[in-house]
Amino acid sequence: MLKRTSPSGGGRHPTEGILLIRKAIGNIKEGNYAYDTETHSLVKLDNSNIKLDHILPEGTDFSILFTVCPERAMWRYRDIRAFRPMLIDIGHVIETFKLLISKASYNLIKGGITEATEVAEALGINWMEEPAFNILHVGIEKMNLNNQNEIYTPVFLKKLVNRESSYSALNLLTNPFSWIKIKNGVIFLNIIYPEQRQLHLNISDLEVLTHCLPSQRGDRLTDIKNILNSVNYYNEDPEKRLYNLINNYGLIPESIAKGWYNHIAKWSIYGWYPSLLQHAHTITELSYKKNSSLYEESPRREFENLENSLMKRKTVREFENDIVTFESFKNIIDSIFPITEGLSLNIYIVAFNITKIKNGCYKIINKDDCWQIKKTGISLNRKEFQDLAIGQYPASAGAFNILMINEMDVSSSKKYEEQFISLGKLGQRICLTATREDLGVFLTPAVKDKALFEKLGITQYDRCATYLFSIGVPKGER
Repeated sequence: MLKRTSPSGGGRHPTEGILLIRKAIGNIKEGNYAYDTETHSLVKLDNSNIKLDHILPEGTDFSILFTVCPERAMWRYRDIRAFRPMLIDIGHVIETFKLLISKASYNLIKGGITEATEVAEALGINWMEEPAFNILHVGIEKMNLNNQNEIYTPVFLKKLVNRESSYSALNLLTNPFSWIKIKNGVIFLNIIYPEQRQLHLNISDLEVLTHCLPSQRGDRLTDIKNILNSVNYYNEDPEKRLYNLINNYGLIPESIAKGWYNHIAKWSIYGWYPSLLQHAHTITELSYKKNSSLYEESPRREFENLENSLMKRKTVREFENDIVTFESFKNIIDSIFPITEGLSLNIYIVAFNITKIKNGCYKIINKDDCWQIKKTGISLNRKEFQDLAIGQYPASAGAFNILMINEMDVSSSKKYEEQFISLGKLGQRICLTATREDLGVFLTPAVKDKALFEKLGITQYDRCATYLFSIGVPKGER
């Protein structure tokens, strides 16, 4: 069985990394590469001749583009919330690369989701098939950051915005990246992609959108002439209403829309369609500061024995009933601070077997990058904790648990996705530090939210996301 340096929900490992080398490094020539697990080697890709100078920062020696193959997770986890663990997975992998880049003393510029999508689309990677979520730009020497505040609009979205010169002879289909909302008796169409728009609809507009849904029989005529003949516009100007839908992307030329529907099919089959809409909303938050990112970071601490921890890391599902020293516990908590990735974290500890700490539930209080542990007075035994972790036995079997609960900033789709990725980054530091301490980790984002938050006295449970870690001595290793 292949061993991985990063954990993944259900062992699905949907994250892919594409290495973009701009300048030859040793005997590795300029080009784009993927990692082949069977041969343990880099394989040069066919798209290596595509130039990315208009996107990559000046001084970049190589970049690492992170994409995901969602179908690896979809077929097993047919649940809308399964999109979250996939984002957490990406965070684990990104953190591994950041720690290695820091250890090598290379310079790093981190990009965001929109920039990563721009690079992926330039390479011919369709975001509906294999979404991109992050890109790291690395310079072996000093990099030029003069353009880091340049406001940039992705080229792939600009291309889509260019409209057809004439729609009169085209068949049209309803945009699958749109949804209808009714508020106070008023009907709105919210378009997400290729641009974010909101339209006020009347009943006739609704009839048009229904008429232009893809027909299973293929016998529905959806050119402008036949739409006008099929829909009663009452006393309004029918062409004006129809072109309002067309010009605002409510209706899309069939030649384009059919491709979208084909990509969307598998997202719909597995129940992930709302997650695709969420991600479409993220990438159409058009402008971003080129070569900057959502959150600022402090420099990473030097991580001792990094390579050894990466090679030894594994997810543990059985633990010994052995005590864990306070020193090991402290080192693990230290790995979370001071770099909390811009998250608004509440961190709880459920202690079962730690020296110097009585069994019970505690809250970590962090002030000026100095943390303290405070008893909450909440009682939680192993059986109760297992129930709160939806019955997962390993979640309650370690010497102690860490509960990272983030108060989600939902002011934008991009922030929403970035925060789950950031939880994964913190999770990877916890995993590697625990491994260095010869401890094992079981981790999961799956908990009974309402019941857990009520137990902890958290009221805004619908705006919080949890990442749970059970840590202890692995079975059979002492």
